[in-house]
Order: sequence, then C-alpha cells, then structure tokens
Amino acid sequence: WYLSSVVVTLTASDATSGVSSISYRIDGGAWQTYTTPFMMSGEGPHDVEYYATDEAGLVEATRTTSVNVDTVRPFGTAGSPRGSNAIAMPVITITFSEPMDRTAVEAAFSINPDMNGVFTWSADSRVLTFILDRALQAGRDYVVFIDSSAKDTAGNSHRAAVSSRQE
Repeated sequence: WYLSSVVVTLTASDATSGVSSISYRIDGGAWQTYTTPFMMSGEGPHDVEYYATDEAGLVEATRTTSVNVDTVRPFGTAGSPRGSNAIAMPVITITFSEPMDRTAVEAAFSINPDMNGVFTWSADSRVLTFILDRALQAGRDYVVFIDSSAKDTAGNSHRAAVSSRQE
C-alpha cells in the first residue's frame, strides 16, 4: 500500500527494431498511449495494464501491475457498552472506518481501571471486540482508550484517540 499518490513510469526496450509505443489502461478503462509518467491518486486497489509495440509492429503480451493507494487515516467509533446505566456485560466493541493492523491496535488499546481480557476481530479487521475476564461493576467509571499509534492495514496512523466511558 502507498500512503500517498503514486507516480507510475512505464519503460520498454527492443534491441532489434526499437520501441514504437507503450499503451496502458487503468482499472479496465480505455487504452491510452503512454507519453509521460502519470499519477495514481484514487483510493483503493488499482490495476495498471500495459504493453509495448515495436517498430516492426510486434506487440508484447499485456502485463498487469497492482497499485494500492490509501491516503485516508482511519478512525474508530466506540461501541458498547456506552454511557451510564449501560449493561455491565464483559464485552467492549469498537468499529473502525477501515481494516486495521490488529497487532498495532491491540498494543494501542487500554482500559482504566486495568482489566484483563481477550481480543477478537471481525473477518474484515474492522470490528474489535474485547472480552473482559469479568463483568463491569455498576456505578464504576471505566474508560477505554485507543491511542494514535494504532494503524490501518496500509500503515496510516489512527486519526484520533477513541474513548468510551461506562459508568
């Protein structure tokens, strides 16, 4: 994954007759003649297909390369439990805006007062569930915090701390 726009440069060589042109297309779009490097800036995965034609008219097989761009910092939304009189179930959920680096998020996670538990994740790495080893006590303040060292799978830092309070 690239954390900013990517400059794509295509080159070809032909020792016999020389290169006549290079053609390319992005994400299955219209074929274009390559003249200068171009920017890939749209979020997400992209496929760049390309091929060269030599001066004799021979066309090489089309090649494909993938370019993954992610310039958006992730953020999380506190889930349950939340607020006063919330059910004192020993489960805390946090939903993120995009797939997260599980190890980085778990290292950035804290709960005060400190409690032991087990992390589980949704298959798409967007929902973190922390299963506490005991129930939350009614009338006691708990604060869950995920600091900005948490990262998404592309390596973008978490936008802001996430906190949830159970009273």
